[in-house]
Amino acid sequence: PMVGTGVGGGICHHMWPPLLLPLTIVSLGMGLPLAQPTAQKTRLTLDPPWSTVFRGESVTLTCSTSHPSGRRFTWYRNHKPFRSTEKNNLRIKYTQEEDAGRYQCKASDSERSDPVQLTISENWLILQVPYYGVFEGDPLCLRCYGWKGAKVSGIRYYRDGVDVTPSHVNSELSIKQARTRDSGKYHCTGSMRTTVMFTEVNSPPASISVQESYTSIEAQQVQDHPEDSGTPRCQIAAEDPPCDPLPKCWKDPPPLVFVALRQRIPEQKDPLPPNFQ
Repeated sequence: PMVGTGVGGGICHHMWPPLLLPLTIVSLGMGLPLAQPTAQKTRLTLDPPWSTVFRGESVTLTCSTSHPSGRRFTWYRNHKPFRSTEKNNLRIKYTQEEDAGRYQCKASDSERSDPVQLTISENWLILQVPYYGVFEGDPLCLRCYGWKGAKVSGIRYYRDGVDVTPSHVNSELSIKQARTRDSGKYHCTGSMRTTVMFTEVNSPPASISVQESYTSIEAQQVQDHPEDSGTPRCQIAAEDPPCDPLPKCWKDPPPLVFVALRQRIPEQKDPLPPNFQ
């Protein structure tokens, strides 16, 4: 996929974020039971992948699961169910003001998805930002978009009131690798024909928060059975980010599979024996 080099006018390709696979637990020790699987959480995606669209535009919601066939899907708006379907997608053909809200979905045998905010606008100009969370190192794309695709000229981008417009820019602002310093409140300005004349228009602000993503490794004393008292185990725990770690800005990496390995090692008085790994 093509993304702008650094900050510039790259083309932001709309690509589906792949479904993250559930955690797999593998037991290598004799007599150690496998962890019981929990209900898989569905993932809700939007197409186009913006949190704000104009009234009258089309939006498709997709409820992703590992095995979507043969299931019913329940759709929620502002925490209340409003539709049940056999298909895992729901199209809002002509969005209206009442379609705005926090959306979730749920398959018949899964947990409800994390919420996704959809805003319906009637402004002349909007700054479209991704509906999903953005993490350090991910591409970030923003689009300055005129009413129903109207032409906008002289576009400028601002972060916290400071002009961050690159030397060559079009309707899209692309950051190849986002950093936490890219967080802030963005808006764009441009000249467009509103009624019978061209005028300078400002978009409403849109907040971007670039999150850190890290993994912690720690040793814990766990007991799977009474005879296992005090046996050290190696536990890898990924910190839960504020937002879902979806692939960002139409980057298309391969899906990730996390495997936690747990192996019995000799008991020793030292809580961290030399052969502990």
